[in-house]
Amino acid sequence: MPHGPQNLADARLAVAWALVAVFTIAGIGKLFPLHTARDGGLAAAELVLAGFLVVGLMPFVTAAAALVLAVGYAAYAFVKPGSDPCRCFGQWLPHSTLGGQRFRNLTLLVLASTFLFLWIVPQDSQVDAQIVDRVLGIVLGVGIVAAPWLWEWLAGSTVTASQKSNQIHRSALKR
Repeated sequence: MPHGPQNLADARLAVAWALVAVFTIAGIGKLFPLHTARDGGLAAAELVLAGFLVVGLMPFVTAAAALVLAVGYAAYAFVKPGSDPCRCFGQWLPHSTLGGQRFRNLTLLVLASTFLFLWIVPQDSQVDAQIVDRVLGIVLGVGIVAAPWLWEWLAGSTVTASQKSNQIHRSALKR
């Protein structure tokens, strides 16, 4: 491994294209068939962001907008009703469980946060990118190890209030 300062342009490019892929698939998926005006607005936002990422238009603003969208998606995944299946990528791909949606949206949040961070550091800066590489590598490695437990926790959180009430009621009847 080479040591010393290096440019962050390669990391920016890789993260940008990962976001392009997610936003493009989600945007196109929501358009066909279009069900609600909300879906149309989200699809437009995702496709515009993907386009801006492809051409490199207003990179810092685009990175901030991607983070805002990712925060919104992650927040929605934690406050929406558990019975509402995720159609984040439209009708043409299988829907996700609530746990799967939360996991994916948290991953998108990490990716968008990383992208914004990479744009905060000036492009011509000779920052020691190995620190960034190491932190991202550690996060990825820990994520791989912790994914099964995180998945169980997220999937276990899909129990609705009425299901919890029924569980409590059945437990009380057994006594």
